[in-house]
Amino acid sequence: MSRLLAQLPALLGVVVGALATLATTRAADRARWNREMRTRWDAQRLDAYRQYAGTLKDLSVLAHRATARKRPGARSEPIDAEEVGRLYAAAPSRRSERKGARCRHRRRAPSVPRSPVEEPRAHTS
Repeated sequence: MSRLLAQLPALLGVVVGALATLATTRAADRARWNREMRTRWDAQRLDAYRQYAGTLKDLSVLAHRATARKRPGARSEPIDAEEVGRLYAAAPSRRSERKGARCRHRRRAPSVPRSPVEEPRAHTS
């Protein structure tokens, strides 16, 4: 029995070291997973902003062309009112197509896998 008691500090050291390694690895994996998820959503957000900015640019160019005759020194190529009406009517559908493409992409994406360290929490009320 005295031999076991003599080796007990070493055994406790091994157990404490294993628990510390487990905790450190878990924290590092969780931080890496969170960082990857932030990066993933940032890329999708950037794509949505890019598409929205493209639509605004198209509408701005159309507005400049529509008012080119009324602005002296305008560099935009003027277009007639009939063409303006047709293009403005098509603008919401272009915006919807871009939005729909973004939404369809989001629906088709596989569900985000849970981190191996993230466990579902029970709701307590």
